[in-house]
Amino acid sequence: MSDRLRIVQILGTPEGRQGGLERHTLDLCGELAKRHEVHLIADPGFLPQKPEDVHFHPVDFRQSRWNPRLYLQIFRLVRQLQPDLVHAQAGKAAAIWSNLRWLFPGLPSLGSQHLDHNTKPYRRLDHMITVSSFLATRHPAGFATPVHNGLRLPEMLSAEERQQLHKELLGNHEGPLLVTVGRLDAQKGYDVLLKAMPGIPGHLLIVGEGNDRALLEGLIRDLRLSDKVTLLGWRQDIPRLLQVADLCVISSRSEGFPLVMIEALHAGAPIVSTDVSGVREIVPPDLLVPVEDVAALHEKLAMAVTRLPELLERFQPIFAHARSELTLAGMTRNTEAVYRKLLARPAP
Repeated sequence: MSDRLRIVQILGTPEGRQGGLERHTLDLCGELAKRHEVHLIADPGFLPQKPEDVHFHPVDFRQSRWNPRLYLQIFRLVRQLQPDLVHAQAGKAAAIWSNLRWLFPGLPSLGSQHLDHNTKPYRRLDHMITVSSFLATRHPAGFATPVHNGLRLPEMLSAEERQQLHKELLGNHEGPLLVTVGRLDAQKGYDVLLKAMPGIPGHLLIVGEGNDRALLEGLIRDLRLSDKVTLLGWRQDIPRLLQVADLCVISSRSEGFPLVMIEALHAGAPIVSTDVSGVREIVPPDLLVPVEDVAALHEKLAMAVTRLPELLERFQPIFAHARSELTLAGMTRNTEAVYRKLLARPAP
């Protein structure tokens, strides 16, 4: 078996929509391409975002996962490429490839599960990668290997740069700065977070865009939070924003191993979160609250903003762990180890 592999990655997200799953896939492809021949089958909308050394094959994933044309396109591509393995990212890609793989007997296939959702799409693959240890327990013993997400370490701001960015964001506003990052949709639980904010000192920045913007704007008005909450929109400088945050808040209803958690830890921002999958493997239990519990989240935030120096001290070992282990190089190395183990199995 050659050290240099030909790898096909399948990403089923339509229209180039960018979220944690999509960023993970693009980052992983780019890092793998330093040592391997990587082919990404994805929607045309991802072409501008794909890493330079990755071979890109556009397929319109707006089509139904049952559309015969979609299957024919992917079949022809994989037959032409003759890869060493196929890696399907998340449920849609795994379901499509599960229905095609019988046409490629002996071709090793695996999937990555990113969220605590349906496990059925992955059952006909050879192996699974899950982004948290909890998700691995939802599969038969030995079938899933947890590989935590990882990101490149950010360039750290100077004290003067942090002060300037803080002023750009909030002017002369004083008090704790809370930051949360993600798509504006129900999964992220921003409606719960807003309901928990009245009476909390400081200012909340919600970074992201999505279909729930109008709903959240109305909730901000109804709760009279216009002077305490800013919908910042989508930003390209999230690692910089988190470096000026006193606290990162994750209010999600479900998660796998959220990238914003890693970004916050790399940036040196303590975290308060709902008790969701991968977060509970990193954040101390007393800083987690039940999903959708407005009162519990309010109480935890009220405690956190009054004990920020103590929280910062508690998180120092967690920051060190993240900067050592939750890196893009570490995630790629662990993913490659799963590939090698799968390829070393006797052919069925």
